[in-house]
Amino acid sequence: MSVIYDIFKDDSVKELEDYFMEFLNLKKKENIEIELRVGQIINTITNKRIEIPTNHPVFFCLNNNIRKYQNMEFRSGVDQKIFNSIFNKIDQGKNRYKLIETTVYSHAQGRYIYDDKGLIECHRKERLSHIEIYFPNKLYDVRISISQEIPIPFKKLTAEQRKLTHERRHKRKRIEMDGFYFDFTIINQNRPDMCYEIEVECKNLDFDKNLFMQIVYGIS
Repeated sequence: MSVIYDIFKDDSVKELEDYFMEFLNLKKKENIEIELRVGQIINTITNKRIEIPTNHPVFFCLNNNIRKYQNMEFRSGVDQKIFNSIFNKIDQGKNRYKLIETTVYSHAQGRYIYDDKGLIECHRKERLSHIEIYFPNKLYDVRISISQEIPIPFKKLTAEQRKLTHERRHKRKRIEMDGFYFDFTIINQNRPDMCYEIEVECKNLDFDKNLFMQIVYGIS
């Protein structure tokens, strides 16, 4: 039995699995990324997490990056205590992780990523669809995004296209288990805008769908 399945097992998940996978509508495209992030769905008027009077998870489904729900946005990131708690639950004190440190620069055409040896990759993301799930009985919500990563030939970019708009320094602990990457990332460590992010990425399109749903419902 999968270690991850044992950690997140929830028998109530199965009834929503078929609907969820139908919405994702996975197609055989190149460079597809399926990524889960933990955070909160925020009411942009009150600047607080949304409140819906229900005991059941609420799905907000968005296609082609078109937001149908006004005055709402998903904000990635968790409290440091929760960040450490979820990491410890998955790592189980076995130091399963690989430490990855990168700097991500955004520009008009996409983003490029550097490590201490130089440029790793340059690409832009085209978001195909995503689901935001509000969990009324938990502290955090999740967003599952399906994107296509399109490589950009860095040398062909003009000076204007290379102009930076944003910089983020990532210190990431990555745990690879059961066909998934569990990424625990400290953004801009020791800066005023430091934050803690939890992401789960499917390694390929042949991932275990039921196990992924267990993670969706259990990780927040």
